[in-house]
Amino acid sequence: MRPLVRALLCLALVGAGQPAHGQQDPRLANNLPVPIDDPQAVEAGRERFGERCAFCHGSQGRGAKGPCLTCGRFKYGGRASQLYAAISAGVPGTQMGAFESSLTRAEILNIIAFIRVHTEERSKAGDVWRGHRRAVHLLPAATRSR
Repeated sequence: MRPLVRALLCLALVGAGQPAHGQQDPRLANNLPVPIDDPQAVEAGRERFGERCAFCHGSQGRGAKGPCLTCGRFKYGGRASQLYAAISAGVPGTQMGAFESSLTRAEILNIIAFIRVHTEERSKAGDVWRGHRRAVHLLPAATRSR
C-alpha cells in the first residue's frame, strides 16, 4: 500500500468514534438518551458491565481479550448509536457476540453511560493512554510515548 494512502487510512481510523464537531449534548448523541448525568444509572451500568463485559474487556473496560473501551478510541465507531448496535447485535467477524436477547435497552444505555463516564474520569486523571497497548497503536506516532 502506498505510504500516503496508508497514512490517510490510519488518520481515518484514529478519528473514528470522535464526536462530530459542534455536537452539543453527549447524552442525546444520535437521539439515544445515554444517562451520563444519572449516578444510579452509571452505577447500574458499571455493575452490568462487570457481569457481562469484563471477561473480555477487563473489569474497568481497559481491555483484556477484547479491546479497551475506556481509552477514547473505538474501531467500529464510538457514537452512542454505534456502541448500542455493537452491544445489541454484536460485531460480525469478531468474538463480540450479540446481547440483545439478554440485556434490555436501558441496561445497554447504562453500560454506555458507564463507559462514557469512566473514560472521562480516566481522561481527566491523565490515564487514558498509559500502558494500554490496544489503544496506543491507534495513536499518531508523536503521541505514543505518553
